[in-house]
Amino acid sequence: MTYKYRSQNLAHILGAAAVAAVFLAGCNPFSHDGGAGESGGSSGSTGGRTGAGGATSGSSTGGRSGTDAGAGSGGQVGQAGGSGGRGGAAGNGAAGAAGGNGAGGNGAGGATGTGSCTNDRRDGTETGIDCGGSCAACPNYKINAPNRSDTLGSSCNNGPGYMCARQMVFSPEFKQAAFDDWGMDDPPFVYGVVGHDLDAGGVDANGSNACCQCYQLIFESPTGASGLPTPKPMIVQAFNTAAGGPKNFDIYMAAGGYGANNGCTAGANPMYSMYPMIGNFDGGVRATLYQQCGSSLSSISSATCQSFIVSQCEQIQSTFSPVTQSTSQASCEQANFPNSHYHINWSVRAMRVECPTNLTRVTGCKLNPQGLPQPNPAAKDVGSATSDFRTGYTTTTMQDCCRPTCAYPSNVSNSDSQYSVFYTCDRAGTAQ
Repeated sequence: MTYKYRSQNLAHILGAAAVAAVFLAGCNPFSHDGGAGESGGSSGSTGGRTGAGGATSGSSTGGRSGTDAGAGSGGQVGQAGGSGGRGGAAGNGAAGAAGGNGAGGNGAGGATGTGSCTNDRRDGTETGIDCGGSCAACPNYKINAPNRSDTLGSSCNNGPGYMCARQMVFSPEFKQAAFDDWGMDDPPFVYGVVGHDLDAGGVDANGSNACCQCYQLIFESPTGASGLPTPKPMIVQAFNTAAGGPKNFDIYMAAGGYGANNGCTAGANPMYSMYPMIGNFDGGVRATLYQQCGSSLSSISSATCQSFIVSQCEQIQSTFSPVTQSTSQASCEQANFPNSHYHINWSVRAMRVECPTNLTRVTGCKLNPQGLPQPNPAAKDVGSATSDFRTGYTTTTMQDCCRPTCAYPSNVSNSDSQYSVFYTCDRAGTAQ
């Protein structure tokens, strides 16, 4: 997503870690036609940060930062500044010290995340989830139907077809789609897409094709880290096959790991002009890879770890598409927050469900009704999971930027006459 100020994002990371602190008392080498399985992960930080203060003169470009504060919440969000100045970003901390007053407006105190543009809910002056008001404009994700006759080759074979940034976890489009589907300021699900192979004897019983099927995932326990809060359940749609076996869901997120294919930085036409240094099968930007982070909630949540994660995610650069760049940076960072820590491998419970309407408007692929259960908002964790959820499944993470397997009409069955395949994007990020 596009942040109005990058300082807002870091302030929310620090605040999310403060909330996560109350909970304290890997990868898969799969290849496919445009994707591969990966592990990944990182997280949020402990101490809050007071918001940025107002500028000392109206001609200044921004306010002075306030001081760091401890875990907790308090303070007030700064008011918008006058011409040339700006209000302070919402910070987090124990009643953090207010910034200096000036023509730019009053600095924010240590309030927790109000209008932070990165907390996956509608609050403050926002008109949608993390959009509108003081945040970037809400996206128009309802676009023309995908082109079924499109024969673009995959970027992983030096072609011009790429995975779309709109299909990443925490993309502005997915956030707004969840808001529209559920009508809640704090939607019960996070939307995403996954590589998944047909599990005919399990969650895909009576199915014949995994492409464009949807699943509700409930998170059980992480691999390689301890003490992490259980994140929201996800509704995910399969975009790739040959992606790690029938018991795995390979979640697509920025810097999730290449796998066997790489259209992100390799080949004749890479999707990005700059990218963090990661290996093919190391899980991408994940906290447990870095000595700055460690593997416990307290160490992953530290300001040292989270600042380092932000520095890695912001190495994702695209001179071809500012939207691809901002969406990718946001996906990488927000999937590493301690309370939404999807960027690590998890054991999960899974249930195949009918796809939410607006989720399919983001991906482009809508299947005809199959008589499946609707997603269950009441099933949030292991304690509230019904017997419809099957055990023995895992998640991994990936980003290879290749054109999705499920963008090819021959790989999709029982689909809508118009929204029948996944969107393919060009290098500029335009869906087609």
